[in-house]
Amino acid sequence: MNSCSCVELIEYPVVFKNGITHIRVECVECKKFIKWKPQPVNLFKLWFGIYKGVPLQNVPYDYLNWLLNNHSNKKLIGKINKYLSEN
Repeated sequence: MNSCSCVELIEYPVVFKNGITHIRVECVECKKFIKWKPQPVNLFKLWFGIYKGVPLQNVPYDYLNWLLNNHSNKKLIGKINKYLSEN
């Protein structure tokens, strides 16, 4: 059961100014916000460089591998590792 007394939930994507998409979950009846669900990892978009705005599924494997070895952003490294382990 969710925090609202409603039983039916709706999910829809919301694109933020930085291009990242998350899934908003809310009650169908009262429209109360319930939670954010992260976007699927294959749709995660890079926010920099030559592949800015490109989902991981469309970024060349060699570039993803290069990022793993040369980038310091732990969130990015985690997303790439998860994507590569699932594909």
